[in-house]
Amino acid sequence: MEKIKEVHFVKSFEKNIEFEIIPLDVFYKKYKTYITTSERIDFWAIIIITDGECDHWLDFEKYHLSAGSFLFIRQRQVQKFELNEKMKGYMFLFTTSFLYKNESDKELLSNFHIFNNFLNSPLLQPDNITLSELEKITSHLCRIFDGVNDFAKDEMLRSIFKVFLYTCERFKRDKTNNVYLDKDVLLFNKFRSLVENNISHKTTVQNYAEMLFISNKKLNYLTQKYLAKSAKLFIAEQLILESKRLLVHTSISIKETAYQLGFEEPTNFVKFFKRFTKLTPQNFRELQKI
Repeated sequence: MEKIKEVHFVKSFEKNIEFEIIPLDVFYKKYKTYITTSERIDFWAIIIITDGECDHWLDFEKYHLSAGSFLFIRQRQVQKFELNEKMKGYMFLFTTSFLYKNESDKELLSNFHIFNNFLNSPLLQPDNITLSELEKITSHLCRIFDGVNDFAKDEMLRSIFKVFLYTCERFKRDKTNNVYLDKDVLLFNKFRSLVENNISHKTTVQNYAEMLFISNKKLNYLTQKYLAKSAKLFIAEQLILESKRLLVHTSISIKETAYQLGFEEPTNFVKFFKRFTKLTPQNFRELQKI
């Protein structure tokens, strides 16, 4: 069964931690034959541009990055690089387990606005004061990461990196009108995460309401509050997104795509896809090749 190219985090033998800092020029030289291929990552990433500009694709959205840009990429997103050898900056790569070391860390990534592209853009362009702060923190992270002293290295990296994330998050919240982390937004983020991880075999509002131990009415209240749409529509949109990923990034048949997404009959999938996109799956696939 063909799948979207999966990229997994690999710990370096020397560092043995699930956190990595890669200068963009080094990344380009090392992976330039692969970076234009779409891929789904099983870790989290941040791209920081210090000089130059490029475009970066997250699913079917293109983001233009330039000096001072920070792009936050969630685990399980499909991405495509359009870097060039003149780019300067860094990539931070890390796993959930690197950041989650105690109970208070559990909701950190899922509830941060910087990683919540359903409520905010994943692109951050800090002001000069915040940018200066982040540059100092980045420089400190690089010194610790590249240093030969391994004593408490993972703990120091984790602590400093959290300061980096909180600094970005503070700026993000200061510049948006989004809600803070009340109980409803925490519940909504759990729902969003469940949909992302179960979209191919859990497709009804009732499925997710039961998983969250809430009523259908409460779930619809949450999606109306934060997205101005019903829970049913949100689930359908995520199913369409995963459909598009499979149609564009794999060569499997429409029939097999339908089965992977949980449709018992391919004709039902075609009707569903056309209702939301005004195109058949085959039409959509062909248009992406033009």
